[in-house]
Amino acid sequence: MNRTSSFIAIVFALSFGISSSAFGQWIQTTGPLPCHFAISGSNLFSADDYQGVFLSSDNGMSWKLIRSVGRNTSISSLAVLGTQLYVGVLDSGLYRSADTGKSWKLITMRSISDYRLWGSGTTLFAVFDSGFYRSLDSGTSWTAMKGGFKQPLFVRELAASGKTIFINADTSLYLSTDDGQNWKALSTAFGVRHVAVSHGNCYAVISPTYDKFGVMFSRDLGTTWILGDTTAYQIFNFFITNGPTLFGGYNDAVGRLWCSTNNGASWKDVTDTNRPTTIYTFHRACAVIVSGPNVVVGSYNTGVWYCPLATVLKTVEGVEENKIALATINLSPNPTNGIVTVHGAPANVQHVVVTNLLGQTLIDLRDPHSSSFTLDFSKFVSGTYFVRIATTGGVVMKKVVRE
Repeated sequence: MNRTSSFIAIVFALSFGISSSAFGQWIQTTGPLPCHFAISGSNLFSADDYQGVFLSSDNGMSWKLIRSVGRNTSISSLAVLGTQLYVGVLDSGLYRSADTGKSWKLITMRSISDYRLWGSGTTLFAVFDSGFYRSLDSGTSWTAMKGGFKQPLFVRELAASGKTIFINADTSLYLSTDDGQNWKALSTAFGVRHVAVSHGNCYAVISPTYDKFGVMFSRDLGTTWILGDTTAYQIFNFFITNGPTLFGGYNDAVGRLWCSTNNGASWKDVTDTNRPTTIYTFHRACAVIVSGPNVVVGSYNTGVWYCPLATVLKTVEGVEENKIALATINLSPNPTNGIVTVHGAPANVQHVVVTNLLGQTLIDLRDPHSSSFTLDFSKFVSGTYFVRIATTGGVVMKKVVRE
């Protein structure tokens, strides 16, 4: 985003009252126009490309500028490692602060690529000089990561849990179980847009078609994958996990934030639907993070918004409350070599979709109008398939094995 568009964005925000405005469940703050979030304990940091680094000590509700940038440069990346804050500044280098932004030290003149800086445990990872590097001494020295990679390597994202690290590089997944010393490529059979890890599960956002996305999750470090919802709305531009809760969104002219509490099997739009029609809450949304009790969303054009996590999850309960009715659905025979009968479907079934592991739609059935109907698997090759049954109140995913 150039300076002209940044200025227009500020005018846009002020025109609609950026100062702690509330539209339904989301509250707009006086914060920056962020591109990045990072968190350390009770401190939440945000980087505005052209203003600088901001700090919030109250979980995103208010912000103060702790580092500004010059007129001819911008912030490219932001990361936290323990209590130390790292900021990449284009055409300047990588800076480190050990006192919450009060003082800064230039630790390398290398220019960190946009958004390509991560902290994991005691290790710092970064992309610069067209390579992927690791530092074990707080950014003073760097070692190129080479093992198991295709070259040249373009790392889009890194997700870590302890010493287990996944990276999304050139739409492929790589895994390290020793804090980045050694890596192996994972065979996924799908292109990866985003990766996240939480509580032993790895999540990968894929894009089987241009206008659809899917979320796969794995419980065994990427050896096998389970497909979630592949008929949801648009491709996510950002994606995070917070324990068992997933958040994803995209930065189009309107902006939407989606939430899932069942490993991506179903999603709920948790963007405020009661806002004035002239206000696009998450217009060009670009980042989301959970800080303490709040979900915090950053937008290029309207700044920072927050909402209590409990309120967001209550919004999702409309999907969860239908689990009892959806639990009555049964498919048999399973495994099958031909016709599968769906039993116990509620009367409000609207859409039934059968997909393969690549997310390709093989059966698309609208309004079956019956509690019992059949699906023909006889022409499919042997393997695993997923049946997504959508009702007016929720979605259920069933796995079918074709022998």
